[in-house]
Amino acid sequence: MITDNTALVTSIDCPYTGAVNEIPMAKSPSGKITAIRADLQTHRVAHVRQLLLPGEVQAVARLLGQFTHGKSGSEAALQARDKAGLITELERVCRLNSALTHSQAFTKCQQIATEYFGAPCHYGFDHAIFKEPGSGSVDWHQDQHYSRFDLDKQCLSFWIPLQPANAQNGGMEYATGDYDLLPHTPVSKGSHAHFVAEKHRPTGPTVSPDMQPGDVCIHTPMTLHRSHPHQGDATRAAWILQFNRYGYSRFFRWANFRQHIRKLYMLEPYQPADIARMKID
Repeated sequence: MITDNTALVTSIDCPYTGAVNEIPMAKSPSGKITAIRADLQTHRVAHVRQLLLPGEVQAVARLLGQFTHGKSGSEAALQARDKAGLITELERVCRLNSALTHSQAFTKCQQIATEYFGAPCHYGFDHAIFKEPGSGSVDWHQDQHYSRFDLDKQCLSFWIPLQPANAQNGGMEYATGDYDLLPHTPVSKGSHAHFVAEKHRPTGPTVSPDMQPGDVCIHTPMTLHRSHPHQGDATRAAWILQFNRYGYSRFFRWANFRQHIRKLYMLEPYQPADIARMKID
């Protein structure tokens, strides 16, 4: 595991040399919305290059670094995601350190979500995942599975690597096909992690973005995704942010209330095909 609280920051300082610092960055991500919308509609994922400046990524890394040992009251939020203990997840980091909500990374991602939906978007969830060398895959899953009470989930998730991330060091893989909500099963009895059942795993095309610090991958609740096994030699850390169009009150919208009442009184069964897709056009 990470041996000291500065290791995470140190690990991302190296890529910011030479030409990487010279990449021009727009003051607002507004101009990227059209391309993001097209990529989500075509590929179910959008890889936005250099959305964040080097200093903005470093600021996030420093704020997350204090939690790598479960300090500052974070012990209850740390969860091992694999049997070897080589993958650690820290949930709702923004609640542990509100300074993250004032970061440029938070602001830019929220702005993209708001402009994408054409309505105010609110913080819904965030977590940080640290993968050590030799760790396995966080297997195929869809975020919609974890929101069973929200049948009309409208949100965007932002995957922010804190160092280069690719298929060799535990980076992400996305299925680019059009999938309904697939059956998920827990990794073990009582496990928080649920993955797509073996017989339903994707057989079609996938994409594994080659990401640099400053890049962000955006996906929808129905996007089927996983992380690769980590075959590199350094910690791979990422911060994942989710912004919802309706915030915490989304369950009480009429679209959800009506569907839940019908199912509660057995007028229709809960089925994956009944889960409303997020409209992306």
